[in-house]
Amino acid sequence: MKVPYSWLCDFAPFGTLESNGAASTPSSSLIQLLTDALNDLGLVVEGVEWVGTGLGEVVVAQVLEIHRIDGADKIRRVMVMADEDEPLQIVCVAFNFEVGDKFPLAKIGANLPGEFLITKLKMRGVESFGMLCS
Repeated sequence: MKVPYSWLCDFAPFGTLESNGAASTPSSSLIQLLTDALNDLGLVVEGVEWVGTGLGEVVVAQVLEIHRIDGADKIRRVMVMADEDEPLQIVCVAFNFEVGDKFPLAKIGANLPGEFLITKLKMRGVESFGMLCS
């Protein structure tokens, strides 16, 4: 069974807690102590996975504009505002959002799970500077 560290912190005071009550990222030495303690209790730990690492280039972006792309029925050009001073242009296949909605944006350089690296692409002659994640 897979159990998140944050769940363990709900039941026992492992490590430190941030001021908002969420479990902080544990150190490798704390993970080793916790693993040893669980194994001693007969709860065998078969492995530890670090989930969500490498997502530093995924930010929240707000949709500013949505435009059709000439000759393309299944993609559209979307202008979003993330943490930059200027809007970013994204080519998107999703149609389940409107202007004003907020979505995770994987910026160029983001490495998503499955070794999926986000790069600048050009589709139908329109450059895309990231990917909206839904």
